[in-house]
Formats: sequence, C-alpha cells, structure tokens
Amino acid sequence: MPEERFPADYALALVIAVVVTFLVLIVFRKMAPTIGLLDHPEGRKQHEHSTAAVGGLGIVAGLLSVYFTMPDLFVAHWVIFASVVVLMIVGIVDDLSHIHSAIRMLIQIGVGCAIHFEGDLPFLSVGDIWFIGDLGLGPYALTFTCIAVVGGVNAINMMDGLDGLCGLMVVSALLWLSTMAYISGHSEVFALSTILLASIVVFLLFNYRFPWNERARVFLGDSGAYVLGFMIAALFLMASQGVYKGEIQVLTPVTALWLLFIPLIDIAGVIWRRSRVSRWPVDDDREHLHYMLVDRGYSTEQVVNGLFLLSFVLGGIGVGLYYAGIGENWSYVAFMSCCVIYFVITNRMSRKV
Repeated sequence: MPEERFPADYALALVIAVVVTFLVLIVFRKMAPTIGLLDHPEGRKQHEHSTAAVGGLGIVAGLLSVYFTMPDLFVAHWVIFASVVVLMIVGIVDDLSHIHSAIRMLIQIGVGCAIHFEGDLPFLSVGDIWFIGDLGLGPYALTFTCIAVVGGVNAINMMDGLDGLCGLMVVSALLWLSTMAYISGHSEVFALSTILLASIVVFLLFNYRFPWNERARVFLGDSGAYVLGFMIAALFLMASQGVYKGEIQVLTPVTALWLLFIPLIDIAGVIWRRSRVSRWPVDDDREHLHYMLVDRGYSTEQVVNGLFLLSFVLGGIGVGLYYAGIGENWSYVAFMSCCVIYFVITNRMSRKV
C-alpha cells in the first residue's frame, strides 16, 4: 500500500480498538447477570451453562473507538457507524425479549436504505457473471442493497451456533478482504476491516475453545451477529462497487460470494429445505450444516475448525481466480458448481440425520 494513502494514526487505532474491546468484554461479562444479557440453554441450544451474551458490545465498542483515533474516517462513514449502533440496540432488545422476525426485517431494510442513500454505498452492479457484459442494477440498486444487508445480517446470525464458529467465519472473510484492500491500496477498507478483525480476535479469546478454555465464556449475542453481518455487507459494497463511481475496486461481487461461501450457501440451503415442508424461513431448527455435522458425531472443535479451514480455502479459490485474471463469469460458474455439490451433500445429510 502506498505510504501516502496509509492512515498515519492506523497503528494507534488498532491498539486502542483491541484494548477497548478487551476491557468492555471483561466488564460486561461480570455485569451480564445483572442486566439480563445471559444466553440460557434451551431448544436447539445445547450448551450446559448460562453464558454472557455481550460479545457484540465489546466488538461495537472497539469499532466506535475509531471516533477518537481516526475522526476523519469516522465522519466519512458516519452512516455505517450509526447503523452499527442501531443494529446493536436491536440485537440487545432481541436478546432480552425476542423481537418478531418481521420487525427485525423491517429495521434491516431501513438500514439498507440508509447506507444506499446517506452512506453512498449503493449496490450498482453484480458484474459480468452471465457472459453478456456488466449487469448494472439501475432502478433495482436499492432493492439489491437491501438484499445485501438483510442477507449478510441473517447469514452471519445463522452461523452463530457453535463456540467460535460465527467469529471465525467473519475472520476468514476479513483476512482475505484486508489483504486485497492492502494490495489494491484502498486504505479505508483496509483500516475498517483490520480494526474489525482485531476486535473479533479479542472476542474469540473469550469465545473459542482453546486448550485453556473448555467452553465459551462469552457469546456473541444477536447484537454481535447483526453487527458483524452488516459490517461484512457494508465492507463488501465499499470494496466492490467503488469502481462504478470512479474509485478503487478491491474485489468483484462474485469474489465477495466466495469469501462468504459457507454462511451464504448455508442460509440458502436452510431456506430451501424449510420451504419444501412449508415452514417459515427463519424458524429455529438443526438443519444448519454445523448442527448436522455435530449430530453425526463430530465434536464442536472438529466442526468449527473444519468449517473455518474450508471457508478460508474457498475464499482463497475466489481470490486466486481474481488475481489470475479469470473472468467474473467463469468464477461465477465455478462458484455455482460448488453450490450444487454442497446442496447434494447436505440434502443427503439432512435425510439421514
């Protein structure tokens, strides 16, 4: 990355985000029983102990610390940070009293409208994926912006089922995204993605099953899952759509699909299987890939580590195709071929479980 485009206060911002995230998690983990932010074992949840669902508070605090260290970046993208706060509050309320899915959807659509109009992050094109040239979205840009936000939020939220899984899925995507942003010289995407990445890594110290950590001491909570899903969607829009506004393109839209292959295809598969039996798409069940693997006898650690490795490899394939100069259309063909393989395997697993 050219030095003149590298944020001078980036290192300080990164350190402060790490420290703030750590301190907030420590404090709110102790306060969780008092404020009611505990995730209790029930339904499809099989953890043995009530656990503080305050991971989102720590991650958001780390992100918002950018205000004090990189004010220009914060002001330039104030709509993103405002949306983060809104979704965090919605998630906290959902954790405490469960908001109806229709209300959650409306709020997510509202956030999509906000970043489209006020945040200057419209979804303008899906690229050349059908061998007929660039597919501009024109009057449908707003619709696709909202689909990206709603899809991102719910895809990440549905991965939040095993200790460390959701965080590692986002880490995988951000590792590739930040690398590509560094190579392309997009300092804003690089700064935001790495600061978010650092906050998530701190959260994983409390959430991932390390040898000294037999179980998660902190859960992400809906507040954290909603924020991570939104940030991924916003960063991908920033990284892929800038070229249509005369700015730097970090990656193509189809590359973004590769980076989030597991969460996106999992939510698509779950919706498909539920619709076949006339069930509401957002119902709770154990039809997710990670639950099916656990139900087939694999340990939580094996499933989490295996899916993280698979996600990272698939992301690497998408990135490799991009830098190898393979067209978006052929990359999309390869992506859809992997989707077909996934559906065949998981449908068989679903019938056997």
